[in-house]
Amino acid sequence: MIVLVTGGASSGKSDFAEKICTELAAKHRCYVATMQYNPQDNEAVARIKRHCAKRLDHGFDTVESPTNLAGLDFAGYDVVLLECLGNLLANEMFAVAQSAKAAEAAVKSGIINLIKTVPDVVIVANEVFSDGENYSNETMEYIALLGNISVWLTAMADEVYEVVCGIPLKIKAVGR
Repeated sequence: MIVLVTGGASSGKSDFAEKICTELAAKHRCYVATMQYNPQDNEAVARIKRHCAKRLDHGFDTVESPTNLAGLDFAGYDVVLLECLGNLLANEMFAVAQSAKAAEAAVKSGIINLIKTVPDVVIVANEVFSDGENYSNETMEYIALLGNISVWLTAMADEVYEVVCGIPLKIKAVGR
């Protein structure tokens, strides 16, 4: 089963995605964290430690992978939570400094790797398409790519949710 959970910043999408994962009859859960951080930033390090402890309480192993999702081995996991698609794409585009087309291909091949390996995949994505702002060409290209990948994922997904103010709204339901 593939589940896509989207929503704005601090909308509750991550907590909802974790809840979906814990409700599945999974014995081996993996949380793929895509955020890049500076280990000298004590506040970020403390926040990450808190998040890892919380996930461990929920039965998740945490794998930090800001790029190269396709290079990871997920054999043995029943469910993987990818947090988040927006960070992964930004890292592939800007941190790896590759073309937008190559970044999109890297993200898609990583997701295909997940889907082929793990029975249940839950992906968190940011809703960044409706603020009406004009950004630099590079940022607009990123937003367009994130939209393309989200549409691609929605077509494959069994369930799609948008979380607004902590309330999950079911957009698509084929699965459970």
